[in-house]
Parts: sequence; structure tokens; C-alpha cells
Amino acid sequence: MGVGAELSLGGLRLPGITMTGERPGGFGVLDDRTFQICAPSDSICDAPLDALNPTNWMTAAPRVLEYVNNPIHAMYNTFVVDESGTTATQWVAGWASEKIESAPHPPEE
Repeated sequence: MGVGAELSLGGLRLPGITMTGERPGGFGVLDDRTFQICAPSDSICDAPLDALNPTNWMTAAPRVLEYVNNPIHAMYNTFVVDESGTTATQWVAGWASEKIESAPHPPEE
């Protein structure tokens, strides 16, 4: 498994894109409520470490080329995330439903 694009492309600065590197403290105050789901070959979360470093180009280039026309984001509906066979989209829908059901409800009038 690789790393997030922020780490893989650290230092890259293009109009509208700035890779700032690691987030000290992870997700901060949300860290204990953050879930990460990453399918292999997802360029956002499974990128080669330090892909822009010239010493890594030989190993990083084939991985980066995997991302061209990669339909991985359309395939999360079949990506299994647990031993029960739950797909990523089923897991997120279940998680969201649970949060909605457990949210405070105003009294009905």
C-alpha cells in the first residue's frame, strides 16, 4: 500500500494544487472519528512515496502510469472493506444512516 497524494507529491505547486505534505496530528480533533478507506491503485491514497524525488522515478513511474484513465473511484461500489463482504459504498451508507438515526430529533409539534 502506498501513501496519500499529499505525501507522494509533497512540494508540488501548480495553479489550484498545492501538496503540503504530512498533516501533523493526523486529522486533529476529528482523528478518533475518521475512517480511511483506500482501494489499491487509488492515486489519492495509494500513491508511491516521494514520487517526485529523482531517485524514486524508476519505481514510481509505473505506479503513476496506473492512474491514467483509472476508473478506481467508480469501482468503490465493489471494493470490499470488511470480512462480512461489505463494500465501501455500503459501509458509508450504513455509517451515515447510523449517524442520522442517532442524531437528536426536535420534539414534534
